[in-house]
Amino acid sequence: MRRPDCTQRLHLARKIIFEWMKLRIDDPFPETEQTVGQSCLALHRSYAAALRPVLGEVHAIAHITGGGISGESGRVLPAGADAIVDAGSWPWPPLFRVLMRAGQVSRDEMRRRLNLGVG
Repeated sequence: MRRPDCTQRLHLARKIIFEWMKLRIDDPFPETEQTVGQSCLALHRSYAAALRPVLGEVHAIAHITGGGISGESGRVLPAGADAIVDAGSWPWPPLFRVLMRAGQVSRDEMRRRLNLGVG
């Protein structure tokens, strides 16, 4: 299966927000105190500070955006190793909850295409 690229992910989000929800860039974004533009351009979480102390011991790092954590993490794990991902261990940012509900996107598709806010 072909991995969704950045353009496909952005297209899905834009379609839901601007075509289906009929929001404009300066409209308030549901479940937030921000505008649509602010919600869409919010900074991602940086893991640099947490990783810096162990960089000399780390053999691989993956910044996974589209394609899914479970589908892509195997590319950096040694043969025979598995990763356990507890999808309930992080809160979904409001942007992703709104996109899922308004776009009627399945949870699996949200994980695969947008990673629910975890990179």
